[in-house]
Amino acid sequence: MSQTFFEIGRAAWPEVVVAPESLVQHLDRLREVDGRDAEDRQEHAADLYLAYACSVADTRALAAFDGHFITKVDAFVARVDSSPEFAAEVRQNLRTRLLVSDDGSPPRIARYSGQGPLGAWLRMAAMRVALDLKRARGCVLAADRVPEVADRANPEVQLLKKRYASEYQAALREAWSRLSVRERSVLRQHFVDGNSIDQVATVFQVHRATAARWINAAQEHLLDHVLSILGDRLRLPQSELQSIARLVQSELHLSLNHLADAP
Repeated sequence: MSQTFFEIGRAAWPEVVVAPESLVQHLDRLREVDGRDAEDRQEHAADLYLAYACSVADTRALAAFDGHFITKVDAFVARVDSSPEFAAEVRQNLRTRLLVSDDGSPPRIARYSGQGPLGAWLRMAAMRVALDLKRARGCVLAADRVPEVADRANPEVQLLKKRYASEYQAALREAWSRLSVRERSVLRQHFVDGNSIDQVATVFQVHRATAARWINAAQEHLLDHVLSILGDRLRLPQSELQSIARLVQSELHLSLNHLADAP
């Protein structure tokens, strides 16, 4: 199967050459992270091939990535800010974030796992960069306002946050790590990037009903994990667990902004 990956990659990107054995090692590392075999990634083998070549700084791969994918960033972020200057800033930040390692570890593009198209993965990353830039400039986005309104309207939320602050944050982090790659992806897209159900469906190339079902299921799984973790650790009564459930739901946008690191 690894040789098949190599052949597919070379056929799609004939100017990009990587050592077959190094590609095998990369697929093995991805399997250690998400448990998926090479067969499960074959649909996007060409994308994986190019992403891996970019992660090892192959100059021809970087040029191909720039020409075929980075050029789409302007369209990706137009609804955040349609100005050419903003798009150029996003492109530059995105190149740095995905293609440059500043701590000796592989660049973030090495995290691309082939679960979906590379273009869709890049779109998610571009939207996060765009939203981060807006927030850094003091812009308050719609997704940021929701939890603030919920906090003001519900004093019980404030009390719970103070009483179980550290346990709550730890449970959220652990619950997030328990979600599948797809669950984290759809939650990022819908709650962090602000994409509609139709837009999420387009990214994953599924019917909107399927996208809606995925989003709802991911929310339920995150909530179930948080309540299970806190229930086991704190032995809380059912009434307080129900209050924490409302807290998770009211703070979902804000929590995901802190938890959902860029791909």
